[in-house]
Amino acid sequence: MMVAQFLSSFTILVTLLALHRAIAFSNIQTGPSDTFDQFEIDHSFDTISKSKENFSRRDAIKRVTGMALGLPAVLASKPAYAAAKIYEIRMGTEENPEELAFEPDSIKIRRGDSIRWTNNPGMTRHNVVFRQEDVPKGVDAELLSMNPSEKLSKSNASFERQFDKKGEYTYKCIFHCSVMIGHITVV
Repeated sequence: MMVAQFLSSFTILVTLLALHRAIAFSNIQTGPSDTFDQFEIDHSFDTISKSKENFSRRDAIKRVTGMALGLPAVLASKPAYAAAKIYEIRMGTEENPEELAFEPDSIKIRRGDSIRWTNNPGMTRHNVVFRQEDVPKGVDAELLSMNPSEKLSKSNASFERQFDKKGEYTYKCIFHCSVMIGHITVV
């Protein structure tokens, strides 16, 4: 969350600096085809350079707009989730750790949140397996699942996955699939 706030503040700062520079360009220039000495603009930025380029207010605004629109697009290339959470699902209930159930057996989460399945203390061993027909199109059920022959056998052993695609997911414990079924809705 702090990274998103920093990037947002940084974007605003860069845009303001570009606007300041665009205004400086437009105040010095008297016509769209006039040339100017770059030193006249850059002395206020502690930069000394020489240039004989043509700039217009329209060109400056295009550059600022491109920066203002382009930087957020680059930053948004990977999904940024606001305060992603980790939800806990117990294997076996608090009242009876040997019970063959996921607790809760149905949960609604947001895109980017994670689920951590934890084995309750007890003798029963469980796993979490998704079938391809029980996940949204484009999601690889095998990548979400534990190895079907693998099981959480120790008390408080856990398995965690993040959910990045909206949709309905159904999973089960392969060893107890007739009764141990869970459901996740990602919004």
